[in-house]
Amino acid sequence: MHAMSQDVRYALRSLRKNPGFTAVALATVALGIGINTAIFSAVHGILFRPLAYPEPNRLVTVWENLDARGGPTTEWTGRSTFTDWREHNRTFAAMAAVTAWGPNLTGIDRPDVLAGALVSPDYLNGLPHAITGIMPPGFEAPIITGAGIWSPLPIDRSREDRGNYFLRVVGRLAPEVSQETASADMNRVAAAIALEHPVDYRNVGVTLVPLRDTIVGPARTPLLVLLGAVGLILLIACANVANLLLARGSVRERELAVRTALGAGRLRLIRQLLTESVVLALSGGALGLALGMWGTDVLVRFAPAGMPRANEIGLHPTVFLFAIAASVITGLLFGLAPALGLSSEQTVHALRERANGTPTEAGGRLRGALVVVELAMGMAVLAAAGLLLRSFAELRSVDPGFRVDHTLSARLVFPPARYPDGAEISSFLRELEGRLRTAPGAPSVGAVTVVPLSGMITDISFVIEGRVPPPGEEPAADSRRATPGFFRTLRIPLIRGRLFEETDREDATPVALISESLARRHFAREDPVGQRIKVGGVRDPESPWWTIVGVVGSVRSRALDRVPEPEIYVPAAQRPARGWSIVLRADGDATALGPALREAVWAIDPDMAISQLATLEQLFATSIAPQRFLSWLLGTFAALAVLLGAVGIYGVMTFMVSRRAREIGIRMALGASPTDVLRAVMRRGLWLTLGGLGLGLAAAAAASRALSSLLYEVSPTDPVTLGGVAALMAGTALFACYWPARRATRLDPMVTLRTE
Repeated sequence: MHAMSQDVRYALRSLRKNPGFTAVALATVALGIGINTAIFSAVHGILFRPLAYPEPNRLVTVWENLDARGGPTTEWTGRSTFTDWREHNRTFAAMAAVTAWGPNLTGIDRPDVLAGALVSPDYLNGLPHAITGIMPPGFEAPIITGAGIWSPLPIDRSREDRGNYFLRVVGRLAPEVSQETASADMNRVAAAIALEHPVDYRNVGVTLVPLRDTIVGPARTPLLVLLGAVGLILLIACANVANLLLARGSVRERELAVRTALGAGRLRLIRQLLTESVVLALSGGALGLALGMWGTDVLVRFAPAGMPRANEIGLHPTVFLFAIAASVITGLLFGLAPALGLSSEQTVHALRERANGTPTEAGGRLRGALVVVELAMGMAVLAAAGLLLRSFAELRSVDPGFRVDHTLSARLVFPPARYPDGAEISSFLRELEGRLRTAPGAPSVGAVTVVPLSGMITDISFVIEGRVPPPGEEPAADSRRATPGFFRTLRIPLIRGRLFEETDREDATPVALISESLARRHFAREDPVGQRIKVGGVRDPESPWWTIVGVVGSVRSRALDRVPEPEIYVPAAQRPARGWSIVLRADGDATALGPALREAVWAIDPDMAISQLATLEQLFATSIAPQRFLSWLLGTFAALAVLLGAVGIYGVMTFMVSRRAREIGIRMALGASPTDVLRAVMRRGLWLTLGGLGLGLAAAAAASRALSSLLYEVSPTDPVTLGGVAALMAGTALFACYWPARRATRLDPMVTLRTE
């Protein structure tokens, strides 16, 4: 213990005597530890930290598996199906269904919409609710994030609604029941349901997904990519500090040789050097932890909306332990190479060589190898960033099928207690549109049940007159209800036929518009205009036959990186709904229409709450916010990796020039020109660069394969991106080599020889 304390004190004195070296090394370590701590805090909070429920590993979500009927696995189901699952399973201790709820809060100056959960359509707005308890701070309902109010979910067994997918189901496995056993049991239940309801449930299975995986969703891969990128940056920082220590070790050769001559053994020297490295790393880690705290705050502040478990991100004790462990491991990593390169025979020999004025090559090859590895790892990070940036650029250039500029949207939900039938809702919408058309700066206004890119899905089956699909194999489309002004407001083009008109009211012939994507898929060789469809399929005998009167352009309603889904539009007056998005197109700034919209709504109903007030440009930006956030972060890390790589090769070349100053002086005294010296030094840098690029291409190929699921319209082996990355890395490395080489050409041979 006394020897260790002595080593630590000696290490502190040694670092204090070399402030320049210490400052650079501390900054490098702090940067690497800081960004790793910040990213690990996000990964730990989102992916690794246990959910805040008892025995969270026994919680699973229950999904409908539609693979056998050619559809995707969906986390949504209907109330009747949920009831059958809950009553007939044998492996769950409990099962619950949740869904989002947005009750109107009235009785205040301005009505508002609350974010809630656990509700069904027959327990809705306008009904008084008694508050029975207050949940603890930070409590989150499973799957439904941001909810601050909860209400019971009544179950009506007399009402069949298997086609109404609005519930998400969470179950707690019974004690000693595995997920595999529960999955087999639930598929038994699904088979029984299919026998009783073949039209709705034929070829429908059940998939169980751990609740943590459902909550985390698509955030897992981006977070792991970021963690890998910052891990590579930490390794690059380690290589840089190792090179600094190797250079400093060359300067300390006399000291080490003297200590060896006085009896210090090789293990004693290694222990001392490793102690210095760990002390340096822990000091840098302390600074890095402070940097990580700041970085964590930045991550949370700029994280895209909807990031799962964002409230769990923070410097928890596990994150502190990670920072300490990373610091110790970092110190051992960058201190191990210089320490193991020592031996008593080498240090004594180094003393003789220094006395004779001959530069030693000890550590030279190792320093070069570290630079090659730095460049390779930097290229891997840069390639990943380049691919994501190209993918993001492709995503931004996608035509969504509608105009997002100068357009404002807002959400209205009509409570049944105040608006018991559809005629009153239709009357409200007509009056509201009439008021808004006369507002200054609002030349166009419309309404739709679900505005594109809002994240809401309205998938429903349909049948075409004269075509009878097999049970359970009906085609599906996104179903929307719209007023005549919606298509003009969003500039959705008319391809064939006509748009909705004011005469398409509840007493007129039911009409519909279909998207071009639906027309191509189901009416490839015939004109759809004039044909009839039934929305809801054969399961809804009360649904009328809708006559197709027009075909409109396809819209990327769900996401920009998905092909347009088939869509069906019906007039607002002919199929009323409770939730509507109002859209207004302005002559100038769309946000200026906000006050006019509020005034018009509250002039009709002072208790009507207005929510989700945003421009379509904001919705467009929000839809690609995760990709933008990931590209921005990885681009920043790539720039840092390139900078560290350039600093590494610059340091090695500078040290090489300083060590070979006598040799260069002799060559110049014997007639070598500055160009010859420049070429000789640059040749060394070129070989290091080529080695780094060769290894880097292999590393970049491996890194790009991990990104394949995150890329849009870009191949993981895109030659343009990889070629550009290689050129940028080569140019940066050679530029870093040029300045030490140029300095070598300015050496005065006489001054150099006299100094030696």
